Amino acid sequence: MLPLLRLSPEDLDRCRTRWREFAAFAYVFLELFSEQQRAFAFYGTLDVGEDGTIALVELLVARSCRHTPDEQGQHLDALREAVAGAGWRVTGSDGGRSEYERDIFRLALVSEVGPEHTAVTRVLLSYGETDSHAERHLQEHFPACPPPQPSERPESHFYPVGSECAPDKAERLDVEELASRVRGRPVVALTGAGISLDSGIPAFRGPGGLEEHFPLLGSFPGAVAEWMVERPRELATVLGRFQASFITARPSAAHRALAELEKQGTVVRVVTGNKDRLHELAGSRRVLLKDQRHFVGSDEGWRWLREGEVLLVVGIHEDEHGLITYARDRGLQVAAVSPEPPSFLYAGDWFIAGSAQEVLPHLAAALSRRR
Repeated sequence: MLPLLRLSPEDLDRCRTRWREFAAFAYVFLELFSEQQRAFAFYGTLDVGEDGTIALVELLVARSCRHTPDEQGQHLDALREAVAGAGWRVTGSDGGRSEYERDIFRLALVSEVGPEHTAVTRVLLSYGETDSHAERHLQEHFPACPPPQPSERPESHFYPVGSECAPDKAERLDVEELASRVRGRPVVALTGAGISLDSGIPAFRGPGGLEEHFPLLGSFPGAVAEWMVERPRELATVLGRFQASFITARPSAAHRALAELEKQGTVVRVVTGNKDRLHELAGSRRVLLKDQRHFVGSDEGWRWLREGEVLLVVGIHEDEHGLITYARDRGLQVAAVSPEPPSFLYAGDWFIAGSAQEVLPHLAAALSRRR
């Protein structure tokens, strides 16, 4: 097993309530930055020892790219040249798949020609027993893709993102005014990675985030593929420690405040893009993980939006999937909590300056006094 870190006695005590979940869990999947033409994902298993050590048992890193057959040879030539120069040993070749070994890692280059003159090239870095991960990745998540279809928006969007953003014109409120305006009105809370920063879980982008350690995007083969080929051990450590941060994470004051607001009857639903389950650990009961499968089109929309009149946005800086625009278009009042005005704000939105850890507990206390 590849050692990652050792928990302090305090951290070990904090994670004992989640001990069974992490000591024996067999599968972790985190898919990042999927795009129309390329995608990056990693899968793995961690082990927590009785002495508080965390080790990486297995890891599969996948970098996939869709392109035209004319580009296929160029991509493969670049990858094979990089692999040859990085000291990998050839262990097999079968059709469009080439396999290599280096130290404790295995590398596979997979290239397939899909329908209608498309091609998919994948780089798969593995450590440990990852056959089941690779099979799931190849068959379910990134199969040979049809050609991109013309679209008004990228496939990653759930709804067209609004174009009337004017963060400087949003109405600024203090917490007391916000409490006055939401009193008696059902609130749906939409949370992103920013709410979990104080819990010790880094965001993907921004200071201290995963992308700060290595760039995740770029033209294929791109930086991720370069790390997979040239720096596999370092890449495995970065990704393993990123996942290990979920073990010691505990709910922040903001998570607990949202749970209290739910108990008070103000927050009727928490919708989150975070897979850390910190909302549930804090006591929130009505939590929905943001997923495109829940979006059923412009006629029906996200059904849970009908439960609220105010969309309280926390820990989000961009309307990445168009969900905030969708809520606004359906009549919800958008209110954003952030140290700086987020880019998605419209002139009619509300902006409450401050961190989630400061604003949300203050809001819960203010509404409690007004009951």
